[in-house]
Amino acid sequence: MSEHAAQLNAALRLSAHVRRCCAALADGETESPFWSPVNWCGRFDADARWWVHLVLTEEAREDCATLRVELPAGLERKQCVGQLATLLEAVAPRLREVLATPPGSSVECTVDGAFEPTRYAGRFAALPGVFEPLRDPLPGLSLFLHGSLADYTATAFSDVDDFVILRAEAWRDAETLRRVGTALARVARGYQEIDPFQHHGHWLVTEFDLLHYDESIMPLTVLDGARCVAGESRITVRRNKDTDGFRQNVAATLRTVRRRLALITKEGGMNAFRLKGLAGEIALLPAYVLQSRGEMLSKPEAIRRSGELFSAAALPALEWATRVRAEFAPLVECARVDRLRRLARFCARRGQAETIFKRWAPWVASGHPLGPKARVVEAVRQFADESESLAKPSPA
Repeated sequence: MSEHAAQLNAALRLSAHVRRCCAALADGETESPFWSPVNWCGRFDADARWWVHLVLTEEAREDCATLRVELPAGLERKQCVGQLATLLEAVAPRLREVLATPPGSSVECTVDGAFEPTRYAGRFAALPGVFEPLRDPLPGLSLFLHGSLADYTATAFSDVDDFVILRAEAWRDAETLRRVGTALARVARGYQEIDPFQHHGHWLVTEFDLLHYDESIMPLTVLDGARCVAGESRITVRRNKDTDGFRQNVAATLRTVRRRLALITKEGGMNAFRLKGLAGEIALLPAYVLQSRGEMLSKPEAIRRSGELFSAAALPALEWATRVRAEFAPLVECARVDRLRRLARFCARRGQAETIFKRWAPWVASGHPLGPKARVVEAVRQFADESESLAKPSPA
């Protein structure tokens, strides 16, 4: 491998590592041990000063060495937010230099849609309050709302989908990064109030990702019809046309789907949190399959094209997932979920609240009208097998 190729690989690994660190900070995910006072402080306060995460991994140090980035002495003795801010500052010049070298097509996107707080009703009426931590502008942060809450087609099945970009101003010093991380963690916690069965936090990238952008992280099609909630509305991206990331998305989704099917077979059903996850994964697979073949379609467009891709034996899986999405209200708008909401109020961080709903959501037996009956399970297995086959690269 040439020196340039080795440096590019190191830059891609390092940019992915700092993205994961920033996403963990933004979601309030902490790795502090259960017995630690920091762990307990973090349970009742989403401030990023309690954030614990392995920032200086051995691989990150090796990649810095490959890129000839000299890390400041004593970095490992700083608090985690300070480590991350310093690491980002140290690697920024080399990452910008190396990631700008591969060929790529430049795309400029402008999100014209404004966030309109008065358009939301029902349980979604609380959404403007969720974004209150972003009311005062934070440096280097852009947040876009997309999906059904952006185009005002939300149903009881809907969760909150965003796209967050962090730029250099956000990590100009540890205190600024702490403020940005704290605000985002509090917003992420609010998402769980909007949708108790929310299974993810922010979809976040850094400015380094935009220099060699892999759309398998988040396809740019999501910005069509999106709403700018905070920060700059214009994005410049150098797009990487490699589609291998989408095949990895298909493989990861299929592992989860097959694990859920095994659980259904063993237990005769699944709870509503996991049922929602399964229906959502089935609905995503057509888009992932088409994107792996270079067709950057949105999820609704891909679902409309499913008849061209899947057999008559597999399509009932998608029909079942569509019905779950349409008739989900009784499973989330019920007394049991209301009790879980009250219990979750003691959780300061999104992941803690998610654990409560994931564990104790209402049970959906196979005999339930939306339950995964034997014929549905068989159709989902067929749908998964065909998705795997369709996503395989064509022989050269």
